[in-house]
Amino acid sequence: MLTTTLNEILKHNPCGQASGGLSGFSKLLKHLNKTQVDDKPISFIEIVESNGIHDAIWCLRVLPEYDLKVMEFKLKCARRVYHLDKSGSAKRCLDVVSRFIVGNATESELRVAAADAAAYAAADAAAYAAAYADADA
Repeated sequence: MLTTTLNEILKHNPCGQASGGLSGFSKLLKHLNKTQVDDKPISFIEIVESNGIHDAIWCLRVLPEYDLKVMEFKLKCARRVYHLDKSGSAKRCLDVVSRFIVGNATESELRVAAADAAAYAAADAAAYAAAYADADA
């Protein structure tokens, strides 16, 4: 389970306003029934439950491997819906991302895979828009 601490979060200068006028950090403290920071591990699930997904993603920056962790999180989210892409370009792109995260793909391969998936998405969107326009005519 992925964890952090209040002290680690505090080192990255958390800010922002949550509903009710509390900062995200104050909201987390309140959720944890704490008035001071400490080094007790907090799971990212607890952060999501308290503050929502955006604050939990922001908190990933406390991890030494932040960029890869964010990429891994996005990958897991994308894997849940890639089956909607019937062309297979999304799966191919996600496979390259998976290999990149563990060091088995280059940044160049990652850029090519992303460009291929983006090109397919753009073409698909254009085809949909054209079909929709024809239906209205």
